[in-house]
Amino acid sequence: MLAARIDRLEPELKRLLQTAAAIGKDFSHALLDSVAEVESSDLTGHLVSLQRAEFLFETRLFPEPEYTFKHALTHQVTYEGMLHPRRRELHRGILEAMEAFSIDNRMEALERLAYHGMRGEMWDKAYHYAKDAGASAIALNANRSALESFETAIDALARLPEDDEHLADGIDLRFQIRDVLFVIGEPAETLGHMDAAERMALELKDDRRLMEVLLYKRGYYWGEGLHLDHAIPLAQRAYDLAKEMGDDALAGLASYRLATAYTLIGYFKDAVRCAEEGLALLEPQAETLHRFGGLVYGFVGSFFAVASAELGEFEAADRIGRRSYELAVAADHAYSITVTCFGLAHSYLLQGRIEEALPVLENGMQQIETREAKAAAPWIAGRAIYALAVAGREDEFESLLDIIRDSALSLSMRHGFAYTWAARGFLHLNQLDHAETLARTVFEELDVDPEIGVRGWAHWILAEVARGRGDEDTAREELQAAIAIAKDLGLKPLLALCEAT
Repeated sequence: MLAARIDRLEPELKRLLQTAAAIGKDFSHALLDSVAEVESSDLTGHLVSLQRAEFLFETRLFPEPEYTFKHALTHQVTYEGMLHPRRRELHRGILEAMEAFSIDNRMEALERLAYHGMRGEMWDKAYHYAKDAGASAIALNANRSALESFETAIDALARLPEDDEHLADGIDLRFQIRDVLFVIGEPAETLGHMDAAERMALELKDDRRLMEVLLYKRGYYWGEGLHLDHAIPLAQRAYDLAKEMGDDALAGLASYRLATAYTLIGYFKDAVRCAEEGLALLEPQAETLHRFGGLVYGFVGSFFAVASAELGEFEAADRIGRRSYELAVAADHAYSITVTCFGLAHSYLLQGRIEEALPVLENGMQQIETREAKAAAPWIAGRAIYALAVAGREDEFESLLDIIRDSALSLSMRHGFAYTWAARGFLHLNQLDHAETLARTVFEELDVDPEIGVRGWAHWILAEVARGRGDEDTAREELQAAIAIAKDLGLKPLLALCEAT
């Protein structure tokens, strides 16, 4: 019925309605005037006729008239009623007209330019506008929009000649897509992008990008619960090659990967050593270098803070952890804030500085809730449960427990510290069953990687649970296991708690 009504329009009105449909459901008078096959003096009258026929209505009069199709279906039928060549030519004209306007670099404008570039089959322009739209979205923490734009850019790039420049662009785009997928907690699709990037890097004989691919893949395999000790040789190889190439930034990225692996295993002295080198190498780009989803300098600093605090080196942990967090806050980058907040909070919590840790953790949770930076959610939630329990605010953390147990997140994000901190919160409340269940998760569910340091804490928690139940034999056995790990790894805060028991 709609198609029939459109066909009955006078030819000029029908062409005008189709032109408007190519612009979009919503359009401005100025843009329509610049592309319509109608005299400017006649345009207003034609628009009035289309409004009277109930195809369009005016949404704004000042400072410039704007219109919209009365129904989405009206817009769809009008648009689909055009032959493909006419649609293509209209989109090309609309893109050129938009480029002639004084348009700033707002994300919405870039998205529209990319949209018309794709439908006008102007692949090079579509690629560049979509890529810029993705970067703009990242800056605004609009990760879903960024993902859509980067995927559009990949689609456009695939239609361009496969020369060296476009291969390199394809690799870099896949790095950006991987980062967004990881940040929003959907890492499953990343491996395909990294496999494609690896093939391209090998074809280009681009050693630097190949090393970055390997570092990204190391992160993927860690995230899927494969062995951390397998990741260390891969990251070490990337570090050695980067040093041979004289590439400090790449060596810094490799140092970060080494520091994370050593921290998660519990080799905190090695983690501090690698993190210190990574911080030194990345210092010149501390405020600007984005990799792995955010400000990578801050990521290194956060793991440095965790490792240093576990060794009882609180001054260094606080100094580096605070700087990393403040850099992320100054950049207003959601995922960077979530990663840097758990490192600083880790140090504060081990020192009993609950009131200082809470606002840091609450900021991290706010970023997760409002900006969909989900990847680090369990790391923050576990620490927040403990802090809230000690602060007497246990009524606030039931939803946080659901985050820790979210099976949709990768295993790396449900790392053992999320469970042991939460267990300590329930232990503080004398809820022994909950504390035991969480502590045993470290052994029963997260048993793929040798998280030795976390297991030391789990043993101590189970000792306290047993003591609370009057089971002194089990308490003594668990305590001795915790002491052995604390002494072997140099975990001074844990050892102090064991000796005070």
